Amino acid sequence: SEPEGAGALDGASMPCLVPGQHVLAVVRDASESRKLVDEVNRWATEEQEAHAAETRILLESQQSQKLLEGIISSLHDMLFLVDAGGQILRCNPAVSVTLGLDPEKLLSHVFDELIHDRDPLSLLDWEDVMQELTTSQSDVMLCRADGASLPTMVSGSRVHDEEGVLLGVVFLVKDMSEVRKLLSDISREQVRSDTLLQNILPVQIAERLKEDQAVIADRFDSASVLFCDIVGFTSMSREISAAELVKMLNEIFSVIDDLTDKFGVEKIKTIGDAYMAA
Repeated sequence: SEPEGAGALDGASMPCLVPGQHVLAVVRDASESRKLVDEVNRWATEEQEAHAAETRILLESQQSQKLLEGIISSLHDMLFLVDAGGQILRCNPAVSVTLGLDPEKLLSHVFDELIHDRDPLSLLDWEDVMQELTTSQSDVMLCRADGASLPTMVSGSRVHDEEGVLLGVVFLVKDMSEVRKLLSDISREQVRSDTLLQNILPVQIAERLKEDQAVIADRFDSASVLFCDIVGFTSMSREISAAELVKMLNEIFSVIDDLTDKFGVEKIKTIGDAYMAA
């Protein structure tokens, strides 16, 4: 008869007891199964590591994106991102502050529409404008919301894909109104300084002084010197106000200045009511 428990010997690793005799066991080769299990475990581990790496990259990308957004938003200069056709895709908050324009409403416009009609670039088409602005830094007059023109310095950088196809252009626009005002003030003060210096010294000497010549000494074998003053000036100065006195001297010396220019005489200096020329 069949031993008790022998029915379990159907391929499973289950021991079977034969009373009074021996202990039987069925042994199966599990090496292939073990390899399969190890392979599945390795694949699962690789998948977990890959997922963790993707998650880490995504987090780093999000952090980088937030950092980039913060940098763009904090820029004092205006930044425009336009497509290959010139349509504005994005601009930073500085546009609203500087131009008084709503950045969201600009998204349906082309960048060269912002160029003031007083600017020579306003007469060019977009391709020529892009070529001009991405070749070198350019002085460009932009339109403000109130219709006024704003002097700016524009520099552009083209963006291409891996195949070299133009995707768009990034423009960095700097407000130059304060710089222009400062340069104008400096130029005006320079003119005043030069005029004052030329009123004190001959033009040639004044120019040589500006060239930082330490010693200025010229020899002339013959020269004529004119020295004149106003007769009765001392008593006259007691009878009129200081403002009237200075006005009178200015009028007289201005006439003499015109005469020295006309006849090529060099003004040396003025001392009170005296005028010296050579």
